[in-house]
Amino acid sequence: MRPHTTRIALRAIVLSATLVFPSIASAQHEGSGQWYLFGAAGGWGQLGGAQAGVGIGYERLLYKGLGAGAEVEGYGGSIQRTRYGGVLASVNGSYHLRNLSPSQKLVPFGTVGYSGVGICAWSECGGTDGFNFGGGFNYWMGPHRGLRVEVRDHVFGEGPHYHKWEMRVGFAF
Repeated sequence: MRPHTTRIALRAIVLSATLVFPSIASAQHEGSGQWYLFGAAGGWGQLGGAQAGVGIGYERLLYKGLGAGAEVEGYGGSIQRTRYGGVLASVNGSYHLRNLSPSQKLVPFGTVGYSGVGICAWSECGGTDGFNFGGGFNYWMGPHRGLRVEVRDHVFGEGPHYHKWEMRVGFAF
């Protein structure tokens, strides 16, 4: 990762953490937050191969369904018999469509934000930054207990764009 890009990514993550981590309360109401753990499966669009990962995130609802959050994921995979691994961090804004179902158990959401990725294959390591977008839903089984399902695409590169897409399933609490 370029030194300038690393500083920008670190500042964005620190700023986001100071904004979203102070409150841990009911996951379904404004001014409250939710933690989530997830497993991910996907790949790098143009490069082929498959990958799997696990991550943790935090999201806080700020106003009428608008939210902000941060997450980190570790992942690994294989492209053309070359194994690789890395870390992905993102800072996101989101919108939760809370009033679509009468019981408010099923809450669809959309998200967009900044992503930074570090990757190592063989003896070489590198990194870059970009943006991400996606959507999914939380299905709330009770207070602080929910199923989270999401599809996310991370887009990197200035010339040719590289897509790191993934399907995620996890628990929100």
